[in-house]
Amino acid sequence: MREITLTRGKVALVDDEAYSQYLGVSRYRDGVRWVAQIKVPKGKVIYLGLFTEEAEAARTYDMAVTKLYTGYVKTNFGQQIGGSP
Repeated sequence: MREITLTRGKVALVDDEAYSQYLGVSRYRDGVRWVAQIKVPKGKVIYLGLFTEEAEAARTYDMAVTKLYTGYVKTNFGQQIGGSP
């Protein structure tokens, strides 16, 4: 558990295991599986699936984001594809 500061100075405790270390990956609401998704303009989300392994979800995100976007793409496993950052 760690402490975070919310708006207006309020403080909350959060469980570090609820957050992923990877882009496009977060804990599913059941608290066991991981969900991969890409956020696109206008508040839309492309759902990529549920995974038992966090890294598997991250690899799926990497493959999808490199197919979706052209130019510079930041991925989870260091394969930065396209132009300069």
